[in-house]
Amino acid sequence: MNHEEWGIIYTMRPDTRKIIQLINYFALQSPFKEIGKLHILKYVYLADRYHLRKYGRLITDDTYYAMQYGPVASATKEIIEFKRKDAVEYAQHLLQPTDANMVRSIAPVEYKVFSETDREAIRAAQARSMRIHDPVAYTHRFPEWKKHVSRLTNKNSRVRMDVLDFFDKAPEDVEFCVVDPELLSLNKEFFSEHLALFG
Repeated sequence: MNHEEWGIIYTMRPDTRKIIQLINYFALQSPFKEIGKLHILKYVYLADRYHLRKYGRLITDDTYYAMQYGPVASATKEIIEFKRKDAVEYAQHLLQPTDANMVRSIAPVEYKVFSETDREAIRAAQARSMRIHDPVAYTHRFPEWKKHVSRLTNKNSRVRMDVLDFFDKAPEDVEFCVVDPELLSLNKEFFSEHLALFG
C-alpha cells in the first residue's frame, strides 16, 4: 500500500492514560523522581519507535511532529505541560510540575496499563537512553526526522511526521531496534492498513 498515493491523513486518538503512566515511569527512574520535558519526549519517541517496528503498533497512539530539537509526541508534550484538558485530572494524581520544564512522580506506576511488549519497548528505550550523551543529536540522526530538517527554520517550526517513516532503517550505530526485514515489512503493512481503517 502506497499511503502517499492514497492521500491518507493519519489521525489517531492518543492513549492519555498510557502516556501519563509512561511519563510517571520515566520520572520514577530518574534522580529525585523527576525528569525534564526534553528527556521525556526523547524516551517516549524511542519507546514508540521500537514498539512500532517490532510489533506493528505505537504504545501511545500519539501524533508526532519534527521540531528543531527532534521528534515530538504532541499529546505527550501537552500532558507534560498540563495543557491537555482531557488528561489534567488524571495526571494531577500522578505527576507534579516542579517548573516549566520538569515534572515529578508523586504516585506509583500502574503497570497494568502496559502490555508485555509495551514493557519490553519501554525497557529498550530506557537502556538506549542511558548510553546517549546528547539525546538531541542522537534523535537528529533518524531518517524520519532528517527528511524535514530543511523546513525547521526556527524553534517554533514544526512539521507533521508520517509514523510509517519510523520503519525506515537508521544508521547502524543509531538503530537500536533491528528487526527481520520480512517482519518489518509485515508490521508496516499491518499498521498502514490499521490506520487506513481506523486512523
